[in-house]
Amino acid sequence: MEETTRYRNHFIKIFQDEDPMDPREFCSSLGVKVFHHRHYTLGDTDHGIYFKNYQSWHEVERAIRRKFKGTVLLMPVYLFDHSGITITVDVERFRQADPQGWDWGQIGYIFTTRARIREWYQKKLISKKTMAKAEKHLLHEIEEYDQYLRGDVYGYTIEDKNGNVIDSCGNYYGEEYIMHDAKSAVDCAIDGPRKGGNRSHERQQKAKSQLRDAHGRFIKKVA
Repeated sequence: MEETTRYRNHFIKIFQDEDPMDPREFCSSLGVKVFHHRHYTLGDTDHGIYFKNYQSWHEVERAIRRKFKGTVLLMPVYLFDHSGITITVDVERFRQADPQGWDWGQIGYIFTTRARIREWYQKKLISKKTMAKAEKHLLHEIEEYDQYLRGDVYGYTIEDKNGNVIDSCGNYYGEEYIMHDAKSAVDCAIDGPRKGGNRSHERQQKAKSQLRDAHGRFIKKVA
């Protein structure tokens, strides 16, 4: 798909990003994704849970809880495989689509630990409010990873009235923010940075040149 919008005498072209980055590879995660599938390599790969040692998902869950002390918010994750793959923690979504269960099944778990939550939110004590935030964030991580797997990832280019490309950015999971950020880039190109900084534009530029390692520290992107 490609969609062109005129804004302030510039042309914003939104397109499907056909070579998106795996979100696990460029940003830190609160959750750990322990997935297993015969045909796909999915989820995290450094968790140390070896599926050949277990006979059931119940045994895998017990192994996770033994290995990762303080495990909380452990959620089963399911995969639907039919003309592409999609994942969710909402099993009823797949049951309604395929009551017989021919094309879907459990693929693993996403979970986090109390230590990871304390580090993520910089909290010594975990309140109910913080725990609710953590749960919402895990659901967001699954949603974002699902968007990656379905190809629901987009980018934009901005051209001036002469057809010169003045900015571009990709790896937008879903279309919710891409137009807002593209217009902010046009505003910044015309008006200059806003007082106090144009956070949206700054975030785009940083994302283009840097990636995050597993601990959230910025590292240089390798060309």
